[in-house]
Amino acid sequence: MHVPTRITQEDGHYFAQINSLTNSVYAVVWHSKTFADAANHWAKTDINDLASRMVIQGVSAERFAPDRSVTRAEFTAILLRALGIHAAKDDAKVAFNDVRAADWYRDSVVNAVSYGLITGYSDGSFRPNASISREEAIVMINRASAMTSLAQASASETAGLISQFRDKASIDGWAQAAVASGAKQGIVKGTNGKLLPKQPITRAESAVMIKRMLVAAGLINS
Repeated sequence: MHVPTRITQEDGHYFAQINSLTNSVYAVVWHSKTFADAANHWAKTDINDLASRMVIQGVSAERFAPDRSVTRAEFTAILLRALGIHAAKDDAKVAFNDVRAADWYRDSVVNAVSYGLITGYSDGSFRPNASISREEAIVMINRASAMTSLAQASASETAGLISQFRDKASIDGWAQAAVASGAKQGIVKGTNGKLLPKQPITRAESAVMIKRMLVAAGLINS
């Protein structure tokens, strides 16, 4: 299981700085992974890097399906693996009416709730199998970045930071601070001048933004 790690070299010796939120026993392994369908993709480097770190997984041994959308459950699991969170912070309880004990993502949801990374909807649901939008994903990444002590955008900075996106009027109020912080940190850059907040985030975009967050926080090498 992945734990964020930086590799440095001094005087011909390699050093691993393991950045863990918990205490455990660690080992450093070499695990190189590539996907045939990402060979010519714009996100190839980040996809292969996070796959090698065991943060993201393919849809098969050779395919990553980079342009496929991501569900809320899948994104939650990826973000937790990126942070190296593999257990709940406390005795968290999940009250979502659509998350059952037998679901593959239940542990991820419990762990994410315990760290304050996710919330559900007003009707008590989490909607694990719904595609996660770009602004929803950015909000979750921003909560993760706050855990790493990355500087957040101030209220006075928010309007200026989101003004770079031509579709800023489409960004929901509850997501604006997160988008502004992501832009300030260099995590959120948009597409052709637009944020496309309501569009489902792709597997490739998820990998790129999560890696940017880990690098910005100094948890892994660029």
